[in-house]
Amino acid sequence: MGPPRKRSRLRRWLFGSAWATLAFAVLLAAAGLWLLGTASGARFALERALALAGGTVGAVEGRLVGPLSVGTLEISTAELRVRAERVSLDWSPLRLAGSEVRVQRLHAASLRIDTAASGEPAREPASLVLPVRLFVEQAGVDVLRVGTIGVDGGVELREVSAKLAADEAAWIVGDAQAETPLGRATASGTLGARRPFRLDARGELAGTRNGAAYRARVEAKGLLAQFEATLAGSEGGLTGTGAASIGIFSADPVRKLSLELDGVDLAGFLAAPRTKLAVVAELAPEPGALLAGPVKIANADAGPIDRQRLPITAASARLVIAKDRIEAKSLALSFTGGGRAEGRAAWSGGKLDAKLAVKDADLLVWHSALRATKLSGDVSAVASAETQSFGVALAEPRFEIRGEATIAKGILTVERARLARGTAFAETKGRLALGGAREFSVDGRVERLDPAEFANVPSGDLNAVFAASGRLAGNTAGEADVQVAKSRFAGLAAEGRVRFSAEGARITKTETDIALGATRLAASGALGKAGDVLAVKLASPDLAPLGKAFGVALGGSVAVDATVAGAFSALSGRVSVDAKDLALPGALRVAAAKGAFELSPGEAGSASGRLYLRGISRKGEKDAWVEKGSVVVEGTRASHEVRVAADFPERLGLRALFDGGLVAGARLPEWRGRLSFLESTGRAPLALAAPAALFVSTERIELGEARLTGDPGEIRIALLRWTPKGLETRGSVDAVDVRAVRRILDLQAAVGSNLVLDGAWDIRLAETLDGFVALQRKSGDLRVGEPRQALGLETLAARVEAAAGRVKASLEMRGKQAGRWQAEASASVRRGAEGWELSPVAPLEGRFTVDVPELAWMAGWIGPEARAGGRLRGEGTLAGTVRDPTWRGRVEATGLKLREPALSGEVADGTIIVVLADREARLERFTLSAPGSPRRKPRARSPRRSARQPERLPRKARSISARARAGSPSRRAAIR
Repeated sequence: MGPPRKRSRLRRWLFGSAWATLAFAVLLAAAGLWLLGTASGARFALERALALAGGTVGAVEGRLVGPLSVGTLEISTAELRVRAERVSLDWSPLRLAGSEVRVQRLHAASLRIDTAASGEPAREPASLVLPVRLFVEQAGVDVLRVGTIGVDGGVELREVSAKLAADEAAWIVGDAQAETPLGRATASGTLGARRPFRLDARGELAGTRNGAAYRARVEAKGLLAQFEATLAGSEGGLTGTGAASIGIFSADPVRKLSLELDGVDLAGFLAAPRTKLAVVAELAPEPGALLAGPVKIANADAGPIDRQRLPITAASARLVIAKDRIEAKSLALSFTGGGRAEGRAAWSGGKLDAKLAVKDADLLVWHSALRATKLSGDVSAVASAETQSFGVALAEPRFEIRGEATIAKGILTVERARLARGTAFAETKGRLALGGAREFSVDGRVERLDPAEFANVPSGDLNAVFAASGRLAGNTAGEADVQVAKSRFAGLAAEGRVRFSAEGARITKTETDIALGATRLAASGALGKAGDVLAVKLASPDLAPLGKAFGVALGGSVAVDATVAGAFSALSGRVSVDAKDLALPGALRVAAAKGAFELSPGEAGSASGRLYLRGISRKGEKDAWVEKGSVVVEGTRASHEVRVAADFPERLGLRALFDGGLVAGARLPEWRGRLSFLESTGRAPLALAAPAALFVSTERIELGEARLTGDPGEIRIALLRWTPKGLETRGSVDAVDVRAVRRILDLQAAVGSNLVLDGAWDIRLAETLDGFVALQRKSGDLRVGEPRQALGLETLAARVEAAAGRVKASLEMRGKQAGRWQAEASASVRRGAEGWELSPVAPLEGRFTVDVPELAWMAGWIGPEARAGGRLRGEGTLAGTVRDPTWRGRVEATGLKLREPALSGEVADGTIIVVLADREARLERFTLSAPGSPRRKPRARSPRRSARQPERLPRKARSISARARAGSPSRRAAIR
């Protein structure tokens, strides 16, 4: 056997290369598995990819093949800044083998996109074709913010979601939705992926602003470079149509615009007064102008500014928009009350030039506190990039208003502002920096001025000098000095001085000593920082003249002596009050109030005090609501008790105990604790079943879950929260005994009851009234009349619902004897001078139905041996307004039977029909038939008897008709 043959070099190379290739393939596969299948691989891939774009990545969990979660993603370049938080991705990477990217879910908690500002128009892309097909089944962002680098603000969208698909032919967006500052937006459409990029999209914007719903539909069709957009508004808050021709890659993208809108409320979209605008505009290109045409605006909800309205009823102009100028020619404004202004306004080359001639302007229609006027004159403005100047020269026979102001180098200078009537005047001048710290200074004087000549205030003779200075931005600060000498206001002598300085929220120094009549206020010191002390004294032997001077119902005597110290988050000090025969706003009266409280500094500082009240009532009422009451505080700042007691007439009483403490370090005083004990005695015995959490501050008062039990039943309060914006409460009641409620309210009625009710409520009081109150029968019955007759109740339910100020009430009752009764009505509520009230002019709607199949149970009201029968049916509708309601309906009682042996009378068959029409109730038919009487047609009416002959009622009255008009003394009746 010879020596082994050596392998050839070729075989060795091939064999070695195969192993190397296999090893390389294994390493490549391992690297791929690491990249695609591990969190560290996903992080490595994302970090390298984002680094190429100038970005970074935060915490990574999951795999590239999905699902994948990323804490943060950031890209920051000179042109683009993107930050995404809590990003999650679930997709199918194996689809890449078929040139397809399919994403099941892509979501980000927040996404911020900022781009660099550019004056250049966007450029049309060469192509939008992707190298792969794209399908995104669900994409969403909780909060999306889009803005400009270096500029505050931007646009914020919430709850953004969409579906997306793209191939070599087109991009398709479906079911896109977002909550925008203007309302809920939805959109869908297609965009071609190749030139000329055909566009076909539609969307909708819907919402509610100031109680009015609006809905606007938008469509865009054409080419991406030039398409037609249409608008259709509906639902009252915004109605009408609009159309525009848009070229988004042009320096002047709007080529044509037409609008015809109604019901536009600026307050729903801007920080502006409320309006109801009808806008008509027709703008089209013309020689020398990109767009030009007439614009007309009518305001159907004009009013004074202090009522959040604009006193402008109409505006019109010919608007010209050119490349380097915007001009309003033939500008005309019409004011409430008949005043008007005419002129022009133009913006060209960075300069504004406007001038208006005012005629018969009434200041009363601008603010209801001012007096009626007929001012005429000129208002002008000339502005360039460097300097802007403004002038006012208005006069009427009684007085004149003149002023000049300029803006230059970022400073507003009021050179003169003067209000004069004869030798009496008020004048001022000042400066305000429009940037930086916004420093200001102002001074002026008032001599022999009667404010009643210009405003709806008491007359007087004012003489004063004043000065103020400070800064409005950053760490705000300022000081003011007002000296009042030998003046009168509302018939009271006025004199004194107010010197005041502040920095931020802190009062750095005040020296105030001012008197109005017999009332004197003195204050000195500082407040808002540790070591500050402010002393305040108020003394008035009679508050009535002071209240009259300011239009507030006040009366009685009061003396307050207080010393307050420290920072606002840890105030300390003492206060004492002694008042008698107090008259307060809301017709409230307090016979006497006396007490003193002391709060020492530090967490362990004492908190103690007592306040005693006597005789709380309303003006004109003989009996007091509260005969006497007291508030007692004992403990420390951090832990103390507050005991409240009140005694009401007829031996009713209330006792409550609060325990808790002041929150250390709070910006403003806050109290956190609980309502530990609450009990009422007398006709309404109720008690708190368990302590309830309580929070009190100037910005929020909130009571946690609380349960009250007692004779009336059980009351569960799930939430009771007050803020300056409104009140919110919800809860339920269980086993409420109507007898106990009647006893508590001291109600006397011909109704007996063992009825027990359940109920619930959820109410929100803010700008509008929203929520519901519901009650329903749990057990028991009602007994009505004399003697009492049971209704045999099976169902009794009442519900009141409110949405955006529209209230709907419904009532349903069913019973064995009562039959079935249903009623509902709706009206609008609003805030009035005395609180919430029904709008007297808003539409009123309602309806009712009644069906009592058998009236036999009513025989008990007639006599012990009486018999009765018949059926009651009816229906009707309610319309009109609260001020002028109208009815339409019909009520019928048929098959009436009545037998009463004691009265020797019997009715075998009877019919009563009442018709409701407008504001009339008309008795259409009244027939009663005795037993055995044949039915006959009505005979001709017999001649009227002589007035001297006695009138006898026939034994059988075939028909009786009657008519009565509501609100009228006239009555008519006839017997046949």
